[in-house]
Amino acid sequence: MIKIFFKELNLDSKQQDMFREFRRKYNRSANKTISEMNSIRNNMANELNTVSPDRKKLNKLSDQLGEKHKELKGFTFDYYYNLQSVLNEDQQKKMADIFQAMLTNSGDAIRPGQGRGRNLIRP
Repeated sequence: MIKIFFKELNLDSKQQDMFREFRRKYNRSANKTISEMNSIRNNMANELNTVSPDRKKLNKLSDQLGEKHKELKGFTFDYYYNLQSVLNEDQQKKMADIFQAMLTNSGDAIRPGQGRGRNLIRP
């Protein structure tokens, strides 16, 4: 997806370098959170597979998962704000059009950096 940005936005080499750095920063943060979310999901599955699942424990895990999801969305928003920050006005308008097309095609919020799962857009 990042190559599409390079081409469609006609990024200069400095902007391309910044886009790559923003993506690396996002991936470092997001991957840690995604791993933590997967661990919480595994704990939920394990609890659900017990003879008598503990509702309080499941509620606590659900709250933790929700917080991690919120954290991940914050990283995603920061990533896109950072991308926008290095664009000129015309490029920002074009990027907004690209985002709108991605949102329309996926039907949900986008999350860069990962090529698997639902509603994912790879930068």
